[in-house]
Amino acid sequence: GRRGSGSGGGQDTCYELWTREYIFGLAQYLLDRVAEMDRMHHNRYGDGQIPMETIILDVGAGDGRLSYFLRCAMEEIHVGIPPEETNSCIAENDVSLTTSSTSVQSSTLPTIIATDDGSWNPMDRYNIMPRLPSSNSAKIHVERLSAIESLRKYGPTLENYRTRRLIVLCSWMP
Repeated sequence: GRRGSGSGGGQDTCYELWTREYIFGLAQYLLDRVAEMDRMHHNRYGDGQIPMETIILDVGAGDGRLSYFLRCAMEEIHVGIPPEETNSCIAENDVSLTTSSTSVQSSTLPTIIATDDGSWNPMDRYNIMPRLPSSNSAKIHVERLSAIESLRKYGPTLENYRTRRLIVLCSWMP
């Protein structure tokens, strides 16, 4: 998993850093995929079908930073504000990105859920909240679930497979 906070004498232990371009690129890619799947769903089932709920499940999410930044980027893309003109939670003033409008056809954004079993750093087992400004910390929640438990909880079932789709993000797994 991606771990942003460690227990080594009060220092952060960070093994992965994301650029603004990467976060917005991944967010746009995911939104475009959801829009494409929505079109396929509409073509198959027509107007009478209940819209699909999309869950983006970040397993092994560590402290949840990637999920948090993706959520911020998707919100900015969805409302159509150029990233350089916002008070973004992904703060950089010198980056100018253009985003396509193909991903905002869906009226609702995907739900992003971060999960981690806490096994990567035993000293941090019960405290995997990142060290972000206090105003942002409440927006980050990492459920204490293994990858398998996460899929069981959020994956499609016989009851909801026509109304729920799942996209799983996973990196740095052992």
